[in-house]
Amino acid sequence: MHRISSNWTLILKIFLPTAWITFFGLLTLAILLAGPGELPMGGGSLLKVLFTLGFLIFLTFLYLTVMRLKRIDFADDGIYISNYFKSYRYQYIDVAKIEETNLGIFTLGTLTLHQKGSFGQKIYFLISQVHYQDFLNKHPDRFKHLL
Repeated sequence: MHRISSNWTLILKIFLPTAWITFFGLLTLAILLAGPGELPMGGGSLLKVLFTLGFLIFLTFLYLTVMRLKRIDFADDGIYISNYFKSYRYQYIDVAKIEETNLGIFTLGTLTLHQKGSFGQKIYFLISQVHYQDFLNKHPDRFKHLL
């Protein structure tokens, strides 16, 4: 099995949201439960609303971006897609297309299936260019149906 996803996938998908939600979730809860005069700037209801709104906006941002990333492994018998808790296997012929988007530091991959799978029809992952190119060079016939 050849891992195609970057090592950053685990950090961005699991560790970053867990640490951020834990720290800022508890801080938001503490601010909401604090009485008047216990917070800076008077601790009025405006501060509580703004902090809670900021927490919810960034939580939504995390959910719509990094929490959607999956781990992709290419093997002889198919493609394995995992969210680090569940893993599903698909055949190479099930893949409609693979797109790459350069984000500067990372390369975002979008694997589109012909039909909706367990994680949806579009699967997002961070590409490890070294592993991806190595697999394509060693197995050029795997994705000849996409050309």
